[in-house]
Amino acid sequence: MHITDKLYNKKWGVFNHYLYGFTAKPEGISWNEAIERFDVKKISAQLREVGAGYYFITLCQGGRHLLAPNDTYNRITGSKPGDVCTDRDIVFELHDELSKYGIDLYLYFPSDGPHIDKDHGKKMGFYYETEDVYKLADGIYRHREPYENKVLLEKRLNQTFIDNWSAVLKEYADRYTNKISGWWFDGFYDFFGFKPEWIKPFCDVVKAANPDACVAFNNGVKKELYKWYEFEDYTSGELNELELIPKGRFTDTIQSHILAPLGTTWGSKNARYDNEYMKNYINAVNKNGGVVTVDVGVSSDGSWSEEQIASLKIR
Repeated sequence: MHITDKLYNKKWGVFNHYLYGFTAKPEGISWNEAIERFDVKKISAQLREVGAGYYFITLCQGGRHLLAPNDTYNRITGSKPGDVCTDRDIVFELHDELSKYGIDLYLYFPSDGPHIDKDHGKKMGFYYETEDVYKLADGIYRHREPYENKVLLEKRLNQTFIDNWSAVLKEYADRYTNKISGWWFDGFYDFFGFKPEWIKPFCDVVKAANPDACVAFNNGVKKELYKWYEFEDYTSGELNELELIPKGRFTDTIQSHILAPLGTTWGSKNARYDNEYMKNYINAVNKNGGVVTVDVGVSSDGSWSEEQIASLKIR
């Protein structure tokens, strides 16, 4: 028995970047308006239509807008309930709906908090400007070299931030317990200065809330799958293409798992790969014991593009 047996048996799933900048802002609506439009039944129907066994959704990423209520976040930042942490709890609703059909729910949580929000980032304890880490080259933001990366050189993580941000996570983990099958933690990058003792609190709070939840910690895109943290259960597997075939079920003792976008980039609504390719690819990964999570674009109401749905009708 391995803690990832359930993930392994589900074979593949869908990931949605449901974020203010990906949904509400492009549609010209407020975060709360977007949340009110979100249709858990639509998500469920789409997952069943394509045959996915599990579903990932983001709790937040970079900014101040969170997917679900969090009193700890409000206390630290001075926000009012329902302001940036929504009153509606989509996570509970998703679990209740998806569990009717045996579809598991996973959550995405970033390591770096509201780091691009000057007010909330500073209150949480970690803030930097985008230009401190990235530079625009040929129309694309790319990582700065170590000698010019201000986060690497000056704005490192600190214990205050770790205590604050892991406390925000703890409230979520304690609320959802075994309703969440696993967690995917992003942004545990070298240039942030993460130490093993600073990763441990994030792992500990979710394991204390649900010992059966599997966890992955992302150290960035690599050319191969890798194990980053000694206590993680499956590879973060962040790739830019859906092309890699794992060598076996386990990579350095943990479940081989791949996460990549179906569209041009994360959250895009087009499909770079057609249905025949996706069937063959996912089957090949599964045959070697791996699991595939496919990132697709999502609108505020939870709908995906017809093009992406057509590509993902695997079974």
